[in-house]
Amino acid sequence: MAVLVSAATPGSEAFRANRAAHLAALAALPAMKPDGRLVVGGHSYGGRVASLLVAGVNVRGDARPPVAGLVCFSYPLHLPGQPEKGLRTEHWPAIVVPTLILE
Repeated sequence: MAVLVSAATPGSEAFRANRAAHLAALAALPAMKPDGRLVVGGHSYGGRVASLLVAGVNVRGDARPPVAGLVCFSYPLHLPGQPEKGLRTEHWPAIVVPTLILE
């Protein structure tokens, strides 16, 4: 199963639409994996989106997705070329599954 990720700002309508599609895909994945253990992740912005999904950011009433772990490759810690704008890690404390971040 493939899920397309677009560069949407968290909290925007596009982000909520992407998130709904990602949650639907996540809900379908355990049926494809018999033992029920699912690790999600992505490269660059895909890793950021996966981390936001696992953290449950910008969702009212949703439970966190049922995942066993998170893997992020080349996580975008800040906007490209703009480290002075701050880190994109404010949601990390809400991630409660084992996480591997490879830079």
